[in-house]
Amino acid sequence: MKRRSNQRSVGVSIACICSALIMIVYGNGCAGAKAYRQGKEAEKRGEAHIAYAYYAQAAQSNPDDRDYTRSLKRLGPTAANFWINSARLAEAEGRVIDAWKSCMRCLMIQPDHPEGLAYINELDAKHGTKLSAVKRDWQTKGSAILAIKVPPKPPTQTTAQPPVPQISNSGPTAERNIAQANQPASIRQNSSKQAKRPKRKWPTRSASPPQAPDQQIATNREQPTKPKTARPNSYVLSRDNDRYRDRVKAIDDLIIELQDTSDELEADIDLYDGKRRIQKIRGLKVGRSKLLLTPQNRWFRLSIERVDHESETVALRLDPA
Repeated sequence: MKRRSNQRSVGVSIACICSALIMIVYGNGCAGAKAYRQGKEAEKRGEAHIAYAYYAQAAQSNPDDRDYTRSLKRLGPTAANFWINSARLAEAEGRVIDAWKSCMRCLMIQPDHPEGLAYINELDAKHGTKLSAVKRDWQTKGSAILAIKVPPKPPTQTTAQPPVPQISNSGPTAERNIAQANQPASIRQNSSKQAKRPKRKWPTRSASPPQAPDQQIATNREQPTKPKTARPNSYVLSRDNDRYRDRVKAIDDLIIELQDTSDELEADIDLYDGKRRIQKIRGLKVGRSKLLLTPQNRWFRLSIERVDHESETVALRLDPA
């Protein structure tokens, strides 16, 4: 009897958390197994808060499934910590309402979270006037205002295929183009790439340093160069240039790892505290910055100075916030 009553109570609490945290759209309705599988995929990507939302959806569908309830219990503290960290970042960037909602999401997962309880009172004391509207919505609409949208699958990137050679009507050019068109697609693509751009040869490192001390990456098409005197908290990361590493240990034991670059001069970066990833930064453009909290609880602003997509090389800087 006690076991059944405990299961019913778990089902009720999970239903409350689910309605407060997620709003997932499926094509023809959702099943617990599908939500659980998507939660596993999100957890592998390091997105504990999204994985927790999917597990809550699965547990609401079938509260008696032990795998669902065990996953919720295991991932609950990590998801709660994610939301409290998101709340502090939002307040530092001036998004007070988002900070309040993130703190409430933390408390919905773990009502006795000590940092969440203290921080929600701190927000009320510092920004009571700005939070009056969202508090009224909370009283009238309840936990619905905390809903977050979770895409069922992460977006996939598609690469453009090289154009098929155009075939003219007559002449020697027509015969050459017809021969190219009849070749396999892989050969056409390779020949097209070779015709467009020869294989890049990096120049040997010269004995004299470059003239411009601030120039680490000249343009999107030029060779990255090392500054004459490196500025404090400035770093160069690369995934393709052997002169640089794709991972560096920065200030306060913060580890910065370059994940990807784009031809739009954007960079994807992960931040680690040892082996634990603490923040993901995606699509940060040249000249833009992102606020971050180091493992020693100091606020810094990470700025992208240069991006060379051809060699997947990024120059960045950390400044006190």
